[in-house]
Amino acid sequence: MGQNELTIYRKTAKGLDELQSHAQGLEQRFRRPLFIVDGIKDVAQLSVIMRPGEAETALPHLAEGGFIEALQPHEIPKDIVRYVARAQSPQHFAQIKMTIAADFLQRLGAFAETVVAEVESCHSALELRWKLRDIEEILVAAIGHDDGVNLAREIGRELTRLVPRETLK
Repeated sequence: MGQNELTIYRKTAKGLDELQSHAQGLEQRFRRPLFIVDGIKDVAQLSVIMRPGEAETALPHLAEGGFIEALQPHEIPKDIVRYVARAQSPQHFAQIKMTIAADFLQRLGAFAETVVAEVESCHSALELRWKLRDIEEILVAAIGHDDGVNLAREIGRELTRLVPRETLK
């Protein structure tokens, strides 16, 4: 079974042992994703919890190393609720970008144009999540450290807000 957004991984005995004893010497950058895998969340959900791009690199590495394994279709509970980031929907993502732009134009004065251009250049929630660190720096310069960091976190939360998959259809 290959990895796709509906794949659900669980830790193997080797993965559980690694978290407890560090016996395999797994690199630190893979330990956090290993810890997050729970046998319930699918790749789409995990990618929202993990750093941008982390699910695409860490999960295959962990699977190849035998630290995690994909559940087989017959092992997945029939009543499981699948979640997805609301911002994955093009309509919701466009709405989020419009809200961000309006907020920035109101709050940021001269800095607004630069930040809005950064946001508008993003074509997906994942791309905006990648750019959020750069945007955060501009926000901090424009409105101060605490307010800038809090506003960037608020945007990040909106980009990663989970909703049941069927509500986006």
